Amino acid sequence: MKYSCAAESYAIEYVASCRVRTLPEYTHPGHKVNTYVLRDVSKSVRGAAYYATAVWWSQLSRFGMRSNMMFYASEYRRGRRNVLSWSKV
Repeated sequence: MKYSCAAESYAIEYVASCRVRTLPEYTHPGHKVNTYVLRDVSKSVRGAAYYATAVWWSQLSRFGMRSNMMFYASEYRRGRRNVLSWSKV
């Protein structure tokens, strides 16, 4: 994994804008975007972070991943039982 200051800058700008639409590809070349929109405004920042990560990790706990942690194209054919959000690391 490689850190990109430019990608991080675009991500911060995107989150601050509260837009639900995805970012254009040129803003994060070579990186994936993993967005979760929490519509419950009663959550604190900590509560929102907890909820988003719980939903994100639940894909892995419910549907699993190979023991070698390799991602193959067949993942796209798992239908609703995929781990596509979790795997955008």
